Amino acid sequence: MIPLPFAPPRAELLLLLALALVLNAFIAGFPAVDRWLMTPQGQLADAVRWADKRLNRIERLDSVRLARGALLVLILAGGVGLAALVLTIAAAHLRVAWLLSLLLVTRALLFGRLLTTMRGLLAAAPATDEEVLRQAVAPLTHKPVWSMDRHAVLRAGMEALVGQVSRGLVAPLFWFALLDLPGLMIWVTVETVAATVGHTSPRYAAFGRPARRALLIMDWVPARLTVLFLTAGCLMVPGSRPGTALAALRTQHIQGTAALPVAAVARALNLALAGPRKEGEMVVYEDWLGTGRARVDASDLRAVVALTAAAGLLAVCIALLALVWT
Repeated sequence: MIPLPFAPPRAELLLLLALALVLNAFIAGFPAVDRWLMTPQGQLADAVRWADKRLNRIERLDSVRLARGALLVLILAGGVGLAALVLTIAAAHLRVAWLLSLLLVTRALLFGRLLTTMRGLLAAAPATDEEVLRQAVAPLTHKPVWSMDRHAVLRAGMEALVGQVSRGLVAPLFWFALLDLPGLMIWVTVETVAATVGHTSPRYAAFGRPARRALLIMDWVPARLTVLFLTAGCLMVPGSRPGTALAALRTQHIQGTAALPVAAVARALNLALAGPRKEGEMVVYEDWLGTGRARVDASDLRAVVALTAAAGLLAVCIALLALVWT
């Protein structure tokens, strides 16, 4: 963590993060409260969609759209980071500002959503009715699960779960431990912009490229940390292979850094994830991650949940210890 003379004491940061994790998990059990307290991701996504309509006009040259996409990332990330820095300074002197920081960190983390995802997948996986499984997985992924068979739907659920651990828990914790609230909010901003307009479709190929690049840069370390946490988690999951999981650090895939944790899980449990898929009448060709079984079942999903839960718990412990150590 960068030592700043105006930063609140480390003990208060430790308390803030611990309380935020507990509150985040608590709120996830009450959907009404979760809907009432908007997340920074939701508010930022609304702002990005508003800017997209005005800046990303189809008649503009790609170079112009690229420059506007870069400007959007810089303005949003810089503005949000500056506001978070002001709040951090104020939190050292005003309890109201500290409470606002607690609320912001609580809503920015996806710890409770991760727990809810695990419970939902575990409950839906054994169901004989495939529609129950599809309904559980559909909100977690952009893939068209309604046209997939049971094995493909389970794989999509596994990949979404690993993605939530990596970019929804490990990455925010890493940037918070490194740069306090400004680091967390800059990560949330970049990740939200990339999720909203960072697609590779013709409309967003140029406009979303700066967001995609910024996300790859900010996710370079957290993705590799997630692989290490998953490798360590293998020690708690019987039958998993930590040695092969660690080899995922050498993975090269079209998904970029997002593929590393998925490859680690696939290698550790002898599975094959990602891969080619059919979206409507179009076939999307994508390399497999892992060389094991693609015909996964409910027992494989339970193993993935156990492995990601162990990695997530380890990430939380390491983040708290990092605040204590600094």
